[in-house]
Amino acid sequence: MKNLLISLFLIFIITEYKNIYCQKGISKNIPLVGISKQITTGYRFEQKFGDFNEVEDRETIIFYNQNGYKEKVISNDSDIQSLNKIILAEDSSFIQINFKYTTFDSVSEVTHFTADGSITMKIIYIYNHDNQVEEEWTYFSGTPPPSKTYYKYDRRNNLIEVNDYFSDGKLYSKTKYNYDDMGNKVENASYYSNGKLMDIIKYKYNDLGYEVSQLNYGSDGICNFKYEWIYNKSGQNVEEIHYRFSSIDERRKFTYDRNGNLIKQLIFSPNEDSLLYKMDFYYNDDNRLIEETSYKYIMKFGDIVEEPLKKTKHRYISD
Repeated sequence: MKNLLISLFLIFIITEYKNIYCQKGISKNIPLVGISKQITTGYRFEQKFGDFNEVEDRETIIFYNQNGYKEKVISNDSDIQSLNKIILAEDSSFIQINFKYTTFDSVSEVTHFTADGSITMKIIYIYNHDNQVEEEWTYFSGTPPPSKTYYKYDRRNNLIEVNDYFSDGKLYSKTKYNYDDMGNKVENASYYSNGKLMDIIKYKYNDLGYEVSQLNYGSDGICNFKYEWIYNKSGQNVEEIHYRFSSIDERRKFTYDRNGNLIKQLIFSPNEDSLLYKMDFYYNDDNRLIEETSYKYIMKFGDIVEEPLKKTKHRYISD
């Protein structure tokens, strides 16, 4: 029973983390052409005598291949290390991730390492003739048989089914996808291995094809979460509303510059009567993100006060 729970938990964690640094199949990120290295430095803020001082506490270096895709990631960022900590059940101050690609620049292999060179996880992607991921094999440290995921597509190349298997070959879950006549995904339903419904997610779109809502239903048919998106005339997402059950949980608003770059994100309370968080984003002349800072707003002595939370700076090294 314990091993089963660990396997279930690992599958959930892998689903959440494995695409953070993977450009997967035809959905891979736009390459950073002409860039060989990206250095991201993170800072926290410490208050002393009323002033907030930046203190460096994390760094991530991303190396790119000649085609502009990630080749290696080295980091001491705790967010990236979370997966290694879970797999190894120990703290690690360092993680390295290596990438390999197919001749079509699709990720074929992702390998996670610790500081001593030990492999904690390896993911292998197998593609069909249309360059779509058909199989995904995940190996964990100390467990040679991989867990596997199989993908199925329709004649329009829409993903229609995903089957996840444990390393012992037993089915864990199945997810089926439905689309409208325009090719928009309108529903995906997940099931346990016994066929019992796990959850359903439904999607709605406006006349321009932009997603305007997502409703997440549990196996009991109750809508647990709902998300709504509002767009401007340029098709940019300017507002996002989160619901928990039938009540608004959070509101987010977004501002862009003339080049279409996101420059500000504001997070409000449900009734929009108070600002909770703010994020500012800055770009260089090449429209590459170079700095982002987050702030929180708290009540002190009867006044709303802005306090910095985190800052991240990005540097790009050319070939």
